[in-house]
This record gives sequence, C-alpha cells and structure tokens, in this order.
Amino acid sequence: MTENEVFEGLKKILLNIRPNTDITNLSMETRLVEDLVIDSLMMFILGLAIENEFSVTVTPDVRFKTVADVCKFVCEAE
Repeated sequence: MTENEVFEGLKKILLNIRPNTDITNLSMETRLVEDLVIDSLMMFILGLAIENEFSVTVTPDVRFKTVADVCKFVCEAE
C-alpha cells in the first residue's frame, strides 16, 4: 500500500469518527491534536479504526503526532 492510499484511507477514517472534520486542507504535516483537536479518547478510537482499515496492530506505545506519522506507520507495518 502506498502512502497516498493510506492518506486517502485516513481521510475516510477521520470523517467516520469525526463527521464535522474539515479535511479540505489535510496534509501530511497536519497535527492530529493541535490541528484536528483529537483528544485521548478520539486517539484511541482512531487507533482502532486504523487497525480495522489497514489490518495492522497499533500498540499502546505507538504515538501519532501528524498525518505523516500514521501513513509511515501503516506503510512500515505491512
């Protein structure tokens, strides 16, 4: 899976878990907490959604700060 495919999948995930998220300006540099206002509960839900969408395992020690962190993690986990 390419980074772009993961990026597109992540957009869908974000819209599913937070329907009012504005993804028009979403980029690899977008910060999950600061820019998308994802709190700890939403981060947990995001981790579960990433596991389901991409068939990877997100362990508790994995920390995502940016969209790029998510894409890199999924691409390396395959």
